[in-house]
Amino acid sequence: MRASFWMRRFTRRTTQRGMQRVAATLRITQTWRKISIHLETDNSESDSTGATVLTEDGRWPSLNYQYENDPDPDSASSMTRHYGTADLALKTDSDETVLEGFYYTGPGRENYGEMYFVKSE
Repeated sequence: MRASFWMRRFTRRTTQRGMQRVAATLRITQTWRKISIHLETDNSESDSTGATVLTEDGRWPSLNYQYENDPDPDSASSMTRHYGTADLALKTDSDETVLEGFYYTGPGRENYGEMYFVKSE
């Protein structure tokens, strides 16, 4: 059995001038033994290196994952391979299924931002 869904993302990424909006696609694929997260923007792609789905009564289910990001060769020189973590809560917003939360990167990039994904069919 294999489950997969795509989400469109609009996230705010921090820069020295504040937050900037970045459009991306998040693909989550799950089998009985594995969950994989792939994120793609115009400038780079990320793949999960580990993921956990957490559930607890009275709280939103959440998806926590670690990733490795590979920027496109034509990206700005400030875009280097890096690792990071994302923490997203699964919610219903109006009639939409939403994953929202934050991410942060490790040493070298020291970047963080908010993430907001809307499920698409």
